[in-house]
Amino acid sequence: MSRRNIPRPSIPTKGANPARGRGTDQQQQQQKKQKLSDEAGQAALQAYDRAVKVTAERERYRTDRDNFRAKFKISESQLQETDAEIEKLKKELAEAKTAAASAEAEVEKMKVEEKKKLEEADAKGYEAGIKRAALEYTQTAHQMVNDALEERLPEFFELGYAAAQSPATLVGGRPVNGDPRRPSPITGDPPATLA
Repeated sequence: MSRRNIPRPSIPTKGANPARGRGTDQQQQQQKKQKLSDEAGQAALQAYDRAVKVTAERERYRTDRDNFRAKFKISESQLQETDAEIEKLKKELAEAKTAAASAEAEVEKMKVEEKKKLEEADAKGYEAGIKRAALEYTQTAHQMVNDALEERLPEFFELGYAAAQSPATLVGGRPVNGDPRRPSPITGDPPATLA
């Protein structure tokens, strides 16, 4: 619109002629049309603003819905992955329990075998101890007999010499001259080979 077509507002004054202030019917109708067009423009602007707001709200709701769906899909996939991981861990736990039970059974078996081996070793050790003690006893007894024989060896030589000198004194098994527990003293010189 050009500036010429814009109606200028008329300010009524107290002294103004009311007929003149009102203008003609044609002017009044133009003013009404102008007001109506102004109001329609404002209404159109308001409707446009509302439409823009509604479109923005719709877009925001659509974005929120899409974000929610995406998050839901992600959560659902994470839930499925978590369920799969739980199942995997349950299987591993069952396998670990089975392995632990078999290991425990193996340990018990080894303990029983070790106990049996220890008992056998103890029995063998006991037997070896008995054999060792018997051997020591036998050695000690032999040593005692040998010591006693060595102590009495001179007496045996003397008896042998005396028997060689007088066989008649030993015929009865007792010495002729005295105590039956003691042999008779040897008189005379021993043979040259024994001295």
